[in-house]
Amino acid sequence: MAEYELPFKIVFAGLENSGKTSILYVLENKFSMLNPPPTVGVERETFNVLGFPIICWDLGGQSKFRTAYLQHERTFSDTDLLFFILDIQDRSRFGDAGDYFEEIITMFKKLDQTPPIIICLHKADPDLREDERILSNIQIAKQVFRRKSKGFEVEMFETTIYEKWTLTLAFSQGLKKLSPKSQILDQQLAAFAHRLQSETVMLLDDNALLFGQFSTNEESADICQIISPHLATMADRIIKYGTTFEVFQVKVGGWVVFRDLQIENRRFYLIIYNNQADILNLVDKDLPQFAQQVSNIIQSFFL
Repeated sequence: MAEYELPFKIVFAGLENSGKTSILYVLENKFSMLNPPPTVGVERETFNVLGFPIICWDLGGQSKFRTAYLQHERTFSDTDLLFFILDIQDRSRFGDAGDYFEEIITMFKKLDQTPPIIICLHKADPDLREDERILSNIQIAKQVFRRKSKGFEVEMFETTIYEKWTLTLAFSQGLKKLSPKSQILDQQLAAFAHRLQSETVMLLDDNALLFGQFSTNEESADICQIISPHLATMADRIIKYGTTFEVFQVKVGGWVVFRDLQIENRRFYLIIYNNQADILNLVDKDLPQFAQQVSNIIQSFFL
């Protein structure tokens, strides 16, 4: 991570038509702007997370733009986080994408930087999830890019614009890598889950960004990750109509509790997976203590 004061710098890179800009639009709920024209050169956009400014650098993927900005260290200097977007439907361009990725890695090494990297295996659309060709492409891509990124911290996510939660999860995991408090928050969630005897506990902000998670098994975590953005959207619409709510509870295998939580005048949501239907009493009893414990962590999440 670059050692300088905020704002953070996040770079989005990938070949043309890989879907970089569309991902940013989906994350901002700008669905009417999907299928944008190709990014020209380098485009920058600033937004805030928990009041902290973050600058996204969206790099044009066409060959002429890649050649131009790869000649200038400024494009990649002081990068805190890299998102590399790969179109997993187009295996014919894996070679070009791999070469481009290697050039970026070489630039980071030249700058003596090792930012964390999130690789989005993108366009893993719902109707192609069981497609043998796509599954093969994903496995090949994972092998190739892990080999090319030795010495760097890398996570890979299968993403699609048709399921926003896949993008939210990838982006959230990237943001957590910018925080020195992320592990502390996860520890608090683990203790909270233990007191509730719950399998999974997640903390989201009102944009459904995941700031902390504890889980004892993959199945309950997957269930919570899939439904939490939809519950957050539903809660947001209810609030915009001037109606308040405190908790939703739905049965999905076990019981999923979606609980409103105010921390320092900011709205957050707790997602809790438990096999007992009467979990609400335990949640309400422990919630004030939990909110107090995480308040300072949230306020200084990126400090």
